[in-house]
Amino acid sequence: MMLYPKIKKRLIESAALASGTAAIVGVSGGVDSMVMLDLLCRCREDLGFDIHVAHVNYGLRGRDSKGDEDLVRNAASSYGVKFSALHKKPSKKENLQDSARDIRRNFFSKISRMYSSCVVVLGHNMEDQVETVLFHMLRGSGIDGISGMRELSANGLMRILRPMLSVTRK
Repeated sequence: MMLYPKIKKRLIESAALASGTAAIVGVSGGVDSMVMLDLLCRCREDLGFDIHVAHVNYGLRGRDSKGDEDLVRNAASSYGVKFSALHKKPSKKENLQDSARDIRRNFFSKISRMYSSCVVVLGHNMEDQVETVLFHMLRGSGIDGISGMRELSANGLMRILRPMLSVTRK
């Protein structure tokens, strides 16, 4: 099955992006999140949801960080969707990945308060899922940790949708 129909089917089955809902799409500028943005933009008219692109520039890679932000900003502009960027460096006092994740979650949460109904959409795929499960196993997580990411989950009041979890990068 081609990727677009598969993702559109996942969006319909999840019922997370009903008409009038806003999709807050976390876009880093990498292939996975850019593909997710493209697929959502192709689905939005049929399903009736709005799109708001959220990009975090951690400033860790100099010009490359600025280039990623410009790429995402230009993509959002070409699709005619809202764009928000946050410039914030992760804390040096804690684990880089944990700090960056907290920054993203807080940013997504802030944007989500602008909408009466929204869901954060992320471009995680099957390889990301395998990596997450292996990492949790190595850390000694229990059964819950080994189960990996859910396609639709909640983090407090924020709903998170990962419609590409069953998709490989190939």
